[in-house]
Amino acid sequence: GEQRSHAHFERHSAVLHRAMGLLPEAKMHIGNAIAAAEASKQMDILYRSRAVRAAFPDTAAGGAGLSTNSRLQDIKSALYYAAQSDCFRLRIEASSALAKQMRYSGDYDTALRYACDALTFACRFGHSLQKTELRIEIGKILILRGDPLSGNALLDRATEIAVGKGYHLALESIRKAKSHLGPRLSPSGGNISIF
Repeated sequence: GEQRSHAHFERHSAVLHRAMGLLPEAKMHIGNAIAAAEASKQMDILYRSRAVRAAFPDTAAGGAGLSTNSRLQDIKSALYYAAQSDCFRLRIEASSALAKQMRYSGDYDTALRYACDALTFACRFGHSLQKTELRIEIGKILILRGDPLSGNALLDRATEIAVGKGYHLALESIRKAKSHLGPRLSPSGGNISIF
């Protein structure tokens, strides 16, 4: 009968399964989290779960029939609820999810704005893991936007923090970012290695 706890656990389980690359299991757990939160009217967890679902890779959400418009609506609803309820953790998660969606769509300026908004609140309220993850996200955005020096500096700083605090998942995210982004041209025209 502990629906709030159940919804919270299912949301965390979805994030874990997504990180492990087990997308069908992640979709099942996030669906369970949303259903449990809706049933018990736990609106903060409901919107946090929807923000997690919206941040899933296209293949994960696409298989469930979640369109880009549905994802954006979920995130915007979460941001609105966060603003009305002073739920700063939700604002961080929703802004981060929106930054990822904008990065996927190639709108790097908007992605950077939302990632910086999330980082501001993460710093303000001491969310260490989220600060590290947002440094990674901003590093990716900057590299894709054509600023590999700043992007790499953020990824390097995120690596130092992740190693120091034992954030293994963040380290894996950095490794993937560097391998996927590959070498980019510097403003002077020479190649700069992302790793």
